[in-house]
Amino acid sequence: MSYKRRHDIEILGTEKIWIELTLKCNNNMLIGLFYRPPNTNATIDQSLVNSIDLAFNTANDNVVMLGPLNVSLSRPSSGAFV
Repeated sequence: MSYKRRHDIEILGTEKIWIELTLKCNNNMLIGLFYRPPNTNATIDQSLVNSIDLAFNTANDNVVMLGPLNVSLSRPSSGAFV
């Protein structure tokens, strides 16, 4: 297994890191670790969405996202997250 950091899908101004793993079976996997502070503004929310879109548009077989996004599913959303 090998790995590399994917700076090309990390949009500035957000707290995240993307790592691409190449597994022994020659499948690739992207792992994204995110931190979205509570009460984040819409600009940061859109940057996170853009980074996620870039990840899903790569040639990777699997995309995994981890981290506290601080999303409230019980409140109506006015933006991408809350």
